[in-house]
Parts: sequence; C-alpha cells; structure tokens
Amino acid sequence: MESLASWEAVLCHDELVKLYRPQELADWCRRASTLLDNDGGERSPESVPRAAKELCAAAEGISLEAAEIDAKCQARNDLLRDIIDSLKEVGFFVADPYFENESQPEGDVVIQARRAGEEVVAKVNLTDEVKSVWSGIEGEHCKTAFHDYVESMASRGANVSPTRADLRERPISIRKGAKDIPRGEEHERGSHQ
Repeated sequence: MESLASWEAVLCHDELVKLYRPQELADWCRRASTLLDNDGGERSPESVPRAAKELCAAAEGISLEAAEIDAKCQARNDLLRDIIDSLKEVGFFVADPYFENESQPEGDVVIQARRAGEEVVAKVNLTDEVKSVWSGIEGEHCKTAFHDYVESMASRGANVSPTRADLRERPISIRKGAKDIPRGEEHERGSHQ
C-alpha cells in the first residue's frame, strides 16, 4: 500500500497529468482513495495487493501518457513557431494562435494571418499535420503567397506537401529562375522589323 500512497502523491502533484489527463487523474484518485480508506475491508485479503498493483500500473501509464503528450505538444509548438515566422516572412500579419477547444490542449491549434485582401487559417495537430485554407485575391496571387510560404518553411527544415494538385508545383511563370516574358530592346526590335 505504500507504493500506492506514493503514486497518489506523485500523480496529484504532476502538472502534466493535471493538464493533459484530468479525467483519468480524477478517476484514478477516486479508486485509490477507496482502496486506501477501506484498506480492502470489503475485499478479500488476496485481492487487495492485486488491486493496489493494478492501480500502481495504471498510475504509471497515466504519467507516461501525459509526458508523451507534452513532448508532442513541444514539437507542435516548434512547428507553430516555424509557420508563424514563415507567414511573417512573406508579409502576413499573424494573430496569436489559440486552441480550437480550450479544454483540450492536446487538440488543434489555430493560426490566422492576413495580408491585404488575403487570409490564411491554419490548424496544427499533434501529428505535425497542418491543414490550411488560403483565401483572398483571385488568380495566381494567392498561389504565389502559398509557394513563398512553402519555400520559407523549407528553409527552416519543414517539408510542406499540399494535397491539392494545383498547388503541388509552383506555376512555371512564377518559378524562381524562370525566364520572364521578353520586354525592352529585344521586344522592340522584333516589332519593328
């Protein structure tokens, strides 16, 4: 029973468990208190150590799960910083990110950004998946902004692969190093001949 009491003290003061697994913590504490208070009075003497051992294993699982979620949240936060910096780099004003559901810190985080008539809303989950909606100016302008963002993310070591076929490759007319439409002297010579 000593290890059960020590797990109770550890879990009840574990901030990660309180943050990411509050319901599991409450259920575990209720079950542990019942076992500790009764000291197995309603149970057979053989079942008390087994129940205590099961609760200790459950406590360890809850603690490990909370730590894993926290590690994923830290990785997501790094990705969020890269996304925000990339959006700012290509000229967007970025609002503070927020949880889609305040009561689920392990859920999606939403980023909203604006630039002139363009808006980007992105959601980032714990699996490093980013879902974004780019809207605004008609034509290729929004696609150009998206590709600028993709290049900025690549410079930070993040691989962005769009699901839409029309965004998978930068249009030829706006690829870096693409030849521009002839203008100036060459164009004038061709029209005077």
